[in-house]
Amino acid sequence: MAERIWVDHRIRDDIRDELRRHRRWLETGGPLVGYIVDRDFVVVRAAGVENATRRRGSFQPDSAAVDRILVDEYRRSGGRLRYVGSWHSHPAGSAIPSSRDVRTAQGIAGEPDVGLPSPLQVIVATSVLPWTAQRRDLGCWQWDPRRHTLVSRPIKWTRTDLRETG
Repeated sequence: MAERIWVDHRIRDDIRDELRRHRRWLETGGPLVGYIVDRDFVVVRAAGVENATRRRGSFQPDSAAVDRILVDEYRRSGGRLRYVGSWHSHPAGSAIPSSRDVRTAQGIAGEPDVGLPSPLQVIVATSVLPWTAQRRDLGCWQWDPRRHTLVSRPIKWTRTDLRETG
């Protein structure tokens, strides 16, 4: 588990832009890109995924598209940025994980190729009205391998230099 979770404040723009590209009543999302230093997670970007299955109650990104995003971010940053978790929306819902979200986080945590035993999950509560990316609409969760569940985590908002990479 992370000691602190630092999130670049511009991920609200990333998320808002992705929500505008797709119907607000369908879930959307993508990978969180950042780095881990000691026990702190630093989230630099919330990427969107073009190839995905979007439904009212679920979002399934194309894994090859996610891999391309992560490889591009890794190369562009000189190997400093990596996958640290994922984000998705809950249309007309809350920023609280569903049972599917818990199973997904558990699956990611147990995936040896990912190498991330405590991935983050940011959930965005949206409405059918235009989303303004308020902080209260974002929930940050982290997989706790000891308790086998997602645990709510506070976000420390920041500005990162690595975001400008590329």
